[in-house]
Amino acid sequence: MHFPANWKWVRYGRYVSIVRGGSPRPIKKYITESSDGINWIKIGDTDKGQKYITHVREKITKDGLSKTRLVHKGDFLLTNSMSFGQPYILAVDGAIHDGWLSITDYQSVFNRDFMYYLLSSPVIFNQFGQLASGSTVNNLNSDKVAGIMVPVPPLAEQERIVDMIEMLETQINDYTRQYEKIQLLDKELMPKLKESILHEIVSGNINRDATDEPFDSQINTPFEVPANWHWTTLSEIAEISLGKTPDSKNTRYWGGEFPWISISDMQNGRVLENTQKQITQAAIDEKMGAISPKGTLILSFKLSIGKVAILPTDMYHNEAIASIFITDSTVLKEWLYVILPEMVKYADVAGAVKGNTLNKKKLSNLLVPLPDIETQQKLVQIWLSALEYM
Repeated sequence: MHFPANWKWVRYGRYVSIVRGGSPRPIKKYITESSDGINWIKIGDTDKGQKYITHVREKITKDGLSKTRLVHKGDFLLTNSMSFGQPYILAVDGAIHDGWLSITDYQSVFNRDFMYYLLSSPVIFNQFGQLASGSTVNNLNSDKVAGIMVPVPPLAEQERIVDMIEMLETQINDYTRQYEKIQLLDKELMPKLKESILHEIVSGNINRDATDEPFDSQINTPFEVPANWHWTTLSEIAEISLGKTPDSKNTRYWGGEFPWISISDMQNGRVLENTQKQITQAAIDEKMGAISPKGTLILSFKLSIGKVAILPTDMYHNEAIASIFITDSTVLKEWLYVILPEMVKYADVAGAVKGNTLNKKKLSNLLVPLPDIETQQKLVQIWLSALEYM
């Protein structure tokens, strides 16, 4: 590793004093709640990434001083076992146990903040890792820490380095806070934005001509659509086929090679090809209906209502999922894929013990808004493009 010519590369112990703490035993005998007790500084008084030790939870009596070591504000403490090599600057006076090393007498050579960043750096920590040893836990001792090699710039240079680090830390903290705000907005607003855009697409407000009049319907529709659209029901444009669940207690039916979809396998508009459960040929022969072929649109209509996916391969599914086979050539499968999650919100949903549910009759009567096929294509593309930014 190369450093400027005016920097030194020296043994750490040449310029600092390093000693280990001590513990009076049994420690409980020396713990006190008296106001004139001595701060008993423990590793538990620190938090990860904390620079200063500003408070302690316990105190010891003055009788314990002969068995421990006093430390003072401005001294450095370094953990020497378990999570070894973590530096802290003292903002309180007190006493330390043998899990700490105290580092003092550094001020003539090291800027305090520079030394903190130095001890926190990979250059130093990697040396600690190589030196730490122990039969059950890694640990450091004062001689090992004194023997590490450290770079020593002139004090003025150290101060400039500290100023630069602290400026960068401030910027990083600012960026982190901004990022956290963005993440929160993303978490809270994106689902609402997605829902809003989807409703605009389904209702025809996106791509609507300014001269369009609302569609005049004789049926009770949930919202207005352009005059050149029309309303229909799902059963008028598609056949609906429900899945089945083989007897869960019959081991002959499970653990086979045929994928069987449950709602938990439907995620983010897709089906996991490696479904959580697979069924056997016996289940197919004795319990299941026809397989749903690759490319089939499926819709969940019980418990978690409104999940959609297009099958990536031939698959079976349970009775909480419907396969939808389009019978009307003026209807795009992709259009139903986009709008069904929105339209089920307007269905006559009933409460059940395990959650909300639709039945096949209500699913068949589900209202579907239909523009011409060219408009369907345009709106599907708008939706897919919007998803890329969500």
